[in-house]
Order: sequence, then C-alpha cells, then structure tokens
Amino acid sequence: MNFRQLQIFQAVARNKSFTGAAKELFLTQPAVSIQIHQLEETYQAKLFDRLGKKVSLTEAGKILFDYASTILDMSRQAESALQDLQELKTGSLSIGAGRTLGAYYVPEIINRYSKKYPYITIRMHLDNSFQVIENVLALKDELGFVARLHQQDRLTILPFFRENLVLIMAAKHPLARAKNLSVHDIRNERFILREQGSGTRRVVEETLQRFQVPVRVVMELGSNEAIKSAVEGGLGMAIIAGRAVLKEVKTKALVARSFTDTQMQRELYMVHHKDKYLSAPAREFIEQAKMAFR
Repeated sequence: MNFRQLQIFQAVARNKSFTGAAKELFLTQPAVSIQIHQLEETYQAKLFDRLGKKVSLTEAGKILFDYASTILDMSRQAESALQDLQELKTGSLSIGAGRTLGAYYVPEIINRYSKKYPYITIRMHLDNSFQVIENVLALKDELGFVARLHQQDRLTILPFFRENLVLIMAAKHPLARAKNLSVHDIRNERFILREQGSGTRRVVEETLQRFQVPVRVVMELGSNEAIKSAVEGGLGMAIIAGRAVLKEVKTKALVARSFTDTQMQRELYMVHHKDKYLSAPAREFIEQAKMAFR
C-alpha cells in the first residue's frame, strides 16, 4: 500500500465510481481499476461492491476508508508543517552563547529575529566558550556564539563582530584620572580575571604576557556582573568588553580606559557543526546576526 493507492481508493469511494475517480485524478479508468485491484490483493479483501457503473464500500472498504482519511490527513498536515518550517511560520531553535555574548550581543539578534518571525521559539544557554562549542559538537545546540575556538576542524566558523576590551576601575582608583594609560601602568595592580575557558581571559593573559606586565590576581569570577561589582567595591581592576560597562560608565560608577600602546580586541564568532544540516530557523538567525552588527 502506498499514499497514491489510498488517494485513488478515497477518490473512488467519494465519487462512487471508477470513471468519476479517474476524471478527478486525471487518470485512465483502467489505471484506477488496477490500483484498486492491487489493494484488494494486498489485504485479501473486497473493498467495493460493483452495481453497474456505481460502486459502494463493503464493510472492509468502510474500515479502510476511515484509516485512509486519517492517514492522508496526517500526510497533508506533515507537508503543511514542513512548509511552515521552511517559511519560518513555526519551529524552534536552540543556541548556546558565551556569557558576555549572551548578555550583550545575542539578545539584540533575538529581538530582531523575533519581530520578523514571532512564531519561532528560541532557547538560549549561557556558558563559557569551551562548553558552548562542546554543546554544538554534541548537537545539543544548533548554533553557538563564542569568543574562543577549539575543535575547529569539526566546526563551520563565521566571524561576525570584533569587540573592544577596556580596563575598568573604581572611580576612586588612583589611575582613574589618568588621561593616557600604558599597559605598563597596571604593573602589580590587584586584578580580577574571568574564569578559565573565557575568551576575554585569553586575550587579557596574552596581552599581559606579550608586554611582560605582572599583575596580582586576587580573584576569578564567572560573569561580567560579578566582576563589575567587585571592581566597583574597590577589590581590583579588570579588563572586560566595553559594551558590558556602558551603563556603569555613564553613571560614573566605574571608569573605563583604553591603553595607548595596544588595542585590546577579540573576535566574536558564530559556529555550527560542519556535518549537520542547518534548519531554516538557524540559517535565518545567522543572517539576522550578520545584519545586527554591520
């Protein structure tokens, strides 16, 4: 049995005629008869009583008709659902993001996306860059947003933004009023770092090592919010994304400075599994991300 046989069977039952079904389906009458005969052979049951040119369903035919109606209706629903998915009228998308990206970048993309495709459900998980990539490779998330890469041979990598990092300190810090700051000016200062696996931490450590500037690491914290609170409380200095401290700088709760002798930046990436077919919602999310930060 196949869908075409069920469609022909249903047309015969609806028209109560082989000839009427043939006209409806643009088939020859013998072609219709052959398909019905094959169905009857398959189930070893007579499906129609022939009364001249008219036919009526037997008891077996009535049973099959009910099931055929359900099967064909579900087939149409499946086609409609798949079409809606391709047209982004329905569906879901699971993404992972590093904590900075998840707090200050991805929400802007989600906002743009949801306005255009309000019926797509988006689930976002926050973690460090290492774990975000692991989740993408394990197919737990379809897209990842990270500032640090590993397992690159198994990923498709799409750079989408380059962000500036800034040195932040409490408003009362001795260096807060300095107009020009060198990396060497923070030598031996109390310093707060992000956790291991953070893309920001990698850039900070590489910069300090390149300039051979030692600092006193007093704590490691797993979020920008925690770091900002610690810095504001006078526990040390830190280097984080400039976008993450716009509000605090505006209210003068924190002071942000760039170095005169180096520009601290990090590349932000979208990633997905190289061997996984991207869904229509994921493909469109990538396009929205590219447009959000042009």
